[in-house]
Amino acid sequence: MTHFKAILRELLCLLCGAFYLATTPLLAQQPATPPPAASGPAAHTDLATLDGAKARLTLLSDLSSKLPSGSSFQASLTGALEVRGRRVLVPGTLLEGRLESIPARRPLRAGSLRLLFDRVKLPDGTEEPISALLSAAYSDAVKVNEEGVLRPALSKKRLALQLGGAGLASKLADDLSEATLGSSSGKARYFGMAGAAAFLLFQKGREVKLHHGDVIEIEFTREGKSPRFDAPAH
Repeated sequence: MTHFKAILRELLCLLCGAFYLATTPLLAQQPATPPPAASGPAAHTDLATLDGAKARLTLLSDLSSKLPSGSSFQASLTGALEVRGRRVLVPGTLLEGRLESIPARRPLRAGSLRLLFDRVKLPDGTEEPISALLSAAYSDAVKVNEEGVLRPALSKKRLALQLGGAGLASKLADDLSEATLGSSSGKARYFGMAGAAAFLLFQKGREVKLHHGDVIEIEFTREGKSPRFDAPAH
């Protein structure tokens, strides 16, 4: 009987232990919360590192020195822009700017144009201020000086037409002076020179023109570093 009671007590103890384990929650150690994933480069674009960097862009509109100063325009980044091995801007990023223009005038005064980039639209929709100037234009119709000013390239065809027109005007003035005024050949030559000069004086210079899809290169600068763009003296 005593032995039976001992067995019964052991069974009761086992049942109590099982009940305790079943009703008491296990305190398992929870894993540490992982740190948030680092955001992509577009979320932390450090535009201060762009000073001196160069990038190629594709124009998204036609530009001309006939457009008024202050006109806005857009261009898109042709490839990723990396600075010191880190991607700063992704391909297709939009850059916006404004024009500083001087239209062509007479006599033979060509127009000039400067592209000032002042804003970038990041992929997440935010806009950031920038400062960048044109450093190259991959078009045979224009040339760029060290200050980023565009001027029309010299056209041999246009030059030939102007010289031919001046020669024709000179010959007509020469012939007219001899026929109507009875001038000698020496005086007629002076009339011819005056006719050629008058023809050239009435010729207007060429405008600067860039087209949608043209590729350009820009250089980023610090704010306020761009040189002043003044019209040439008359």
